[in-house]
Amino acid sequence: MIKTSVFDDAGSGDTDDDGNGTAQVGETITYSFRVTNTGSTTLTNITLEDVLLEGANGTLSGGPIASLSPGAFDDTTFTGSYTITQDDIDRGFVRNQAVVSGETPDGNTVSDDSDDDSNVGDDPTDTDLGQDSSIAVIKTSVFDDAGSGDTDDAGNGTAQVGETITYSFRVTNTGSTTLTNITLEDVLLEGANGTLSGGPIASLSPGAFDDTTFTGSYTITQDDIDRGFVRNQAVVSGETPDGNTVSDDSDDDSNVGDDPTDTDLGQDSSIAVIKTSVWMTPQR
Repeated sequence: MIKTSVFDDAGSGDTDDDGNGTAQVGETITYSFRVTNTGSTTLTNITLEDVLLEGANGTLSGGPIASLSPGAFDDTTFTGSYTITQDDIDRGFVRNQAVVSGETPDGNTVSDDSDDDSNVGDDPTDTDLGQDSSIAVIKTSVFDDAGSGDTDDAGNGTAQVGETITYSFRVTNTGSTTLTNITLEDVLLEGANGTLSGGPIASLSPGAFDDTTFTGSYTITQDDIDRGFVRNQAVVSGETPDGNTVSDDSDDDSNVGDDPTDTDLGQDSSIAVIKTSVWMTPQR
């Protein structure tokens, strides 16, 4: 028996992923079976078993084949389908095998494990599932205008040395596979004037996001104030099911860009001069 499969790339209900070559949960695989009588006697009551297709996510229909003459084949009676799960996508393929059985004229049973392309082998049928592993991070900032210890400069909209910037990170799994061991790097926040805490994120499913694990802060310096802003960028990385790494440079407002995050610092440039005088009595 030959068992073949076709990945039905019809999408998961979102027209954006219809026919994109990447498997999504809920898409299906259609199976066809070609049963051939390779012997010299007529076979009857031919049945088919398939553990995967008879399970919770599969369907198997048709049969039994009443009779099959020597050399004859049947490729229409049995059909099957399987609904793809996230575990299948993470694995990258679906592998399974069917068993066909028939009765001989003397009442015995002959059987065969399916092959994927011929009547002489017994190889399982593998269906490759397109994978798309990707990750994105959005980094946002808030200038904490709390003052430098002097209540007169708290909340005045102007940065002082010692005030801080608070950073938030929203990490999203933008691909089709589960990502694990997700870490974040940020050169500025891991430097002398910054803090970066949280992580790693143990696991993130496709489409899911995490905006609470990673947090950071930065203490403003005079150089920052003179420049008028603080600019920096983070890098997020995660491991794919096949052991590779995907990464992304942070963007300031979306998952599709890679723009650094700029935090504007209020500046107040001013100068003052005090002029004093002394009256000199003329001498006579």
